[in-house]
Amino acid sequence: MKKRKIMASLLVCALLTGIMFALSACGKPNQIGSQQIENPIEISISIKYPEKAKKPDIEAVGFKVEKNSTVMLALQLYCSVHDIPLMIDTTSNTVQGINNIENGVLIKDRAWKYRLNGRLSNAAVAEKKLHDGDELQWIYAKK
Repeated sequence: MKKRKIMASLLVCALLTGIMFALSACGKPNQIGSQQIENPIEISISIKYPEKAKKPDIEAVGFKVEKNSTVMLALQLYCSVHDIPLMIDTTSNTVQGINNIENGVLIKDRAWKYRLNGRLSNAAVAEKKLHDGDELQWIYAKK
């Protein structure tokens, strides 16, 4: 009889702890990893790898970033969340490699560039701001 009461008490405690844990996660602002997003916008991001890389492309994945995020910040956040290696030249604020594919290494005259809403952009990745609904595509293209 005493064992039954102890087991029942433990079960009730475990259930209450589980319910409290579940409720404490409700109603929080959007979060990606440990970074809290207070003013999210939804973009889509894709990465088109060169054939030689033998890696599957990442096709237009919906992704939330903070309002006024740059192209660079969005790529850094996406790669961080999905454990994709990313090489950035901090001196020039340029992307030097994505997923172990470096500029000019796999194919001599190619580098990572981006298209925004279908248009190839020459704007600096650390300055170009994103807007809700933007489509960001990374390609390994001619320099």
